[in-house]
Amino acid sequence: MERGEYAEVRDQRHDFHTSLTEIRMNAQTGSLEVTIRVFSDDFQRALENAYPEEEIDLNNAGLESLVERYIKKKFAFVKEKEVIFGKYLGKEVESDVSWLYIELKSPERLKGYSLLNTLFLELFDDQNNIVNIIYPDKKETLLFNKVLKTHPYPF
Repeated sequence: MERGEYAEVRDQRHDFHTSLTEIRMNAQTGSLEVTIRVFSDDFQRALENAYPEEEIDLNNAGLESLVERYIKKKFAFVKEKEVIFGKYLGKEVESDVSWLYIELKSPERLKGYSLLNTLFLELFDDQNNIVNIIYPDKKETLLFNKVLKTHPYPF
């Protein structure tokens, strides 16, 4: 997709601002696999806002370090002053939706931690971030927004 095409997508504003995250326990590897789905135009805008000195093109492989920095500021497990980040694995960009991938080894160490999810809260007052956590056979859904930025990690 050409840079101008993102401008066209950005001009087609959507009525709601929501990200959807799935955190799934992989029993074979013993790790948490995190998939975050965001609107590409919101993602573009967030990166441009966070790094105004940079030329932002979501398809540019050289952008990965900026994406990782942004994600680490906005999505983490916290306990007082301790912070655990997942390993950023990469992204897939489509015209309207982008997928971000993170892996977290040793999820048992997250007991007593809270999940922080402030993706795009700096941009939109109506931003909601939904997180579905599937941990072997249990499921929990958490909602994050301007008021609720953290939730205790349930497993």
